[in-house]
Amino acid sequence: MQLRLFLFLLSLSFACSVPAQNFSGVWEGSFFMNGKKKQKMNLLIELVQQGNAFMGVVNVRGLEKGTIYGCDYVVAGKVTDNVLVLTRRKVQRAIAIDYNDCVLLKHIELYFDRKDSSNVVRGNWVWSEEEAEEFVAQRTGAEISESAKDELNKGLQGRGDAYEEKLRKERTERERMNKKIDELTVDSLPIILTVSLLQKTPKASIAVLLNSRQIAEDFNLSANVFDMRFRFVNQKSFYIDIINTSNDKQKLPVKIVLQQGSFSKEWNIEIEADGGNVWLLLKRRQE
Repeated sequence: MQLRLFLFLLSLSFACSVPAQNFSGVWEGSFFMNGKKKQKMNLLIELVQQGNAFMGVVNVRGLEKGTIYGCDYVVAGKVTDNVLVLTRRKVQRAIAIDYNDCVLLKHIELYFDRKDSSNVVRGNWVWSEEEAEEFVAQRTGAEISESAKDELNKGLQGRGDAYEEKLRKERTERERMNKKIDELTVDSLPIILTVSLLQKTPKASIAVLLNSRQIAEDFNLSANVFDMRFRFVNQKSFYIDIINTSNDKQKLPVKIVLQQGSFSKEWNIEIEADGGNVWLLLKRRQE
């Protein structure tokens, strides 16, 4: 009997020590884009609970050369395994930034910090390619603002079939002009990337970007094979963009070859005219 009573009290004590996961309210925090301290993004998350689900608005803001930029979202999600996953329902607005940059957000993950389970959450800002920025946010209010309520009402209103069809066509066009080649996990050994024409094409030129840094501009692909050598140092991933910069509105049939040590892979692909872009994601293998 005493043993049963002891076990009951122990389980009751444990249950009482587990905090209720109340994500409702206003949360403020920040993260650094790609871990770079020069690109600080401030977060404001306002959430309400409806049954087992949470809905809310998210504002993210950065500052560059005196200009404030960012995105506003309507989000919704549920708690699974003690983690609240908020998926992007809608981009409300893009401020001094391209709308396509805002839609790169896939979802936000929130979970309570054990040190202060009621007023601090830790989180991950997860991009569409599964790259994530970690952040910590503090509860700064229990009730969401009136402006957030208005944003929720506007963001969740139905737009009709015509609007959805317009979004679908815009998404299809973006995908046509911006094709993903592949996603690979590679080692830290030196990497060689070459780009060449599959067939003789006059006045063919490309631009090449590595993590948004321009490596080549209007490279004459008709006369030469593009060759780039690089390796991982502190980076976790590399985005390689190859852009068709030819002037005569022609598609470019190209062969792209990646080599690292004994590993080699090639792709035959056509880059759309008028600035069409193909891109490759390389992730560094954990060693």
